[in-house]
Amino acid sequence: MFDIDFIPKNICWVNLADNKKYYTKQEVINASVHPTQLKVLIENGSWDTYNWETEPSESFDELLHERCKQLRDKHKYLTLYFSGGADSETMLQAFVKSKVFVDEIVLTVLTINGINPLKDNVLAIEKMKFYAKLLPKTKFTINQIDEKFIKYVLESNYWFNSTFNWSIGNVRRFSLPVLKELGHINTKVSYDGHIVGEIKPKLIVKLGKFYVKMTHRVSTTQYGDWFYCSTELPKLHIKQCHLVKKYFKKTNIVKDSMEKSTIFIGENTEYKDDLVKACRYKHDSSFQPLKAMGLGIDLTNKKDTEDSIVYKCMKNNNIDLYSVYKSKIKDSLSAIDPNFLDKKYLDLKHAGVSEEYYLGE
Repeated sequence: MFDIDFIPKNICWVNLADNKKYYTKQEVINASVHPTQLKVLIENGSWDTYNWETEPSESFDELLHERCKQLRDKHKYLTLYFSGGADSETMLQAFVKSKVFVDEIVLTVLTINGINPLKDNVLAIEKMKFYAKLLPKTKFTINQIDEKFIKYVLESNYWFNSTFNWSIGNVRRFSLPVLKELGHINTKVSYDGHIVGEIKPKLIVKLGKFYVKMTHRVSTTQYGDWFYCSTELPKLHIKQCHLVKKYFKKTNIVKDSMEKSTIFIGENTEYKDDLVKACRYKHDSSFQPLKAMGLGIDLTNKKDTEDSIVYKCMKNNNIDLYSVYKSKIKDSLSAIDPNFLDKKYLDLKHAGVSEEYYLGE
């Protein structure tokens, strides 16, 4: 099992009956807590204290610059995690434009039997070459995760007993300290200043009114800080939420249905490209797959998500690894009370009420 330090304490589920906190899906399963008894708690509810209806007066660029400087002043050694996607590339571009020094930029590439199934990783490597010319004093690191390491993680139960679980794509999101703890790298690693470029706003439109839905992923913040969504600079997240609201109102994308039904604007929706246009810098988004959408969708390969692409590669090129993965999934799913299981997604039923904040009309 992962050391407790691997589990981020700023995000958890709280049992409304007894206030007990759970930090992984496995903990919820083992405790047999019904999802309706849970509430998602982020930063101990501190986001409740901010004014969401008023858009910060600073420009998005000004707030990005402030965040870059803030992180540089806070950390002796600054490491950015880069995937080439909209979030990480806007973050990196912000540091470049702000002329704030970054010590190291890390990309993790996943291969199975020498095959890189995720073309966005291939593009990201080319992008890193470009940024290396702009940032000659910055260290650029490319980690290789292969089938041997994936199998080791699965068979050791590290994957299931941590917040990385339920998405094979999250293996490529292991931070340097986690890879160090697992023995994958043996070089000296700083345990301070690991910055993750997530997350995009998640908005709900209900009868013409906009709400922010706070549902941070719990899998990518071990030994790290969020770039966009941090209580160290709450204005940045609130600003990007207002940018999305204004974009969708101006373009009338959801005008016809906005006043009649509830609409969800997020990463894995039909509005993803417009979401990126609203609050991210321009970048080459070729080959960007959808994020994981749940085992029930990813395993059936009905959509090309980053997880389904990896599953297909395992099945076609390393059946032994795929068999280990399937057996682990079966073991984990069998532990879920059928009353708690969402059959469509092969996952826990939506666990907990998420925090929502009114953004205005």
